[in-house]
Amino acid sequence: MAAGTVSRFSGLLGRFQPQLARLMSSGAHGEEGSARMWKALTYFVALPGVAVSMLNVFLKSHQGEHERPEFVAYPHLRIRSKGSGRITAEVIEHLERLALVDFGNQEAVARLEKAIAFADRLHAVDTDGVAPMESVLEDRCLYLRPDNVVEGNCAEEVLQNSHRVVEEYFVAPPGTCCSKWFNRLSHSELRT
Repeated sequence: MAAGTVSRFSGLLGRFQPQLARLMSSGAHGEEGSARMWKALTYFVALPGVAVSMLNVFLKSHQGEHERPEFVAYPHLRIRSKGSGRITAEVIEHLERLALVDFGNQEAVARLEKAIAFADRLHAVDTDGVAPMESVLEDRCLYLRPDNVVEGNCAEEVLQNSHRVVEEYFVAPPGTCCSKWFNRLSHSELRT
């Protein structure tokens, strides 16, 4: 059954292959070939995309009010340890790998704990009945200034601001920490 379907499908492709090859090769042969190429691209790329978009809008409109999923805090993503307010060494090492920041001394760990304690106060805010915003500027018309060039040909001056330039592009630094920082001080020593 599957072999028959595959052979019929390949037969259909084989039948349209000369036409498709002619459409694809005629792009370099003047306006008529170019028009034929755009027509083929419209049929094979743009129209299916429009159809999928229209189907998506239709299905969403018949589902009723779009409900947002309720936010559920994942316990394995909690930053603080159980009840003590102190951060475990494993969490600090995990945060260092994620953020490329070194918490290699007691002061940095204390600053991190203060930041987490400050953010934890947001849990006390009553948000019942408040719909979450999708954007801070959701209901406002944003006016943009005109994009006029005041000075031209200043690329060389701008590129002098970069520490490192490769092929006339700025090179971003690789991160704020390196692996030698991780080996310098064990985080279990910080707690003692």
